[in-house]
Amino acid sequence: MRRFVPLAVLLGLAAPAWAQDGVRLGTYRAQMEASAARIEWQMEAEPGVVAFDLRRRTATSNGAFVTVATLRPHGAARMYEYVDASLYKGNEMALAEYQVEATFAGGARVVLFSAPVNYTTTSIRRTWGSIKAMFQ
Repeated sequence: MRRFVPLAVLLGLAAPAWAQDGVRLGTYRAQMEASAARIEWQMEAEPGVVAFDLRRRTATSNGAFVTVATLRPHGAARMYEYVDASLYKGNEMALAEYQVEATFAGGARVVLFSAPVNYTTTSIRRTWGSIKAMFQ
């Protein structure tokens, strides 16, 4: 009987890894649209996933990823989408890197993808556009 106890414990510890193995990312895209970044992804399978954390890294985050949204799973084959309109407003072209991380019931986390987005802040364009409009 003692021989089966370690095997049962081993199988119990290995279960979260099996759940993670079944997770499959389909397609993903990150792009600028107007003055916001749109991040989209689709899962082929998401067994055991309890949340998706969308994280962003910019020059102002000192190299660290910061969670900007947490989305609950709604089933594979449906598109997940988040529009990030809170990018830092500055004067130059900048780079933001987005990352989606899956969190499992046991607390394990897996990064599904990482995607860069180049953006130009909109405050300058709007100001210039409003100045031009005054003289027309």
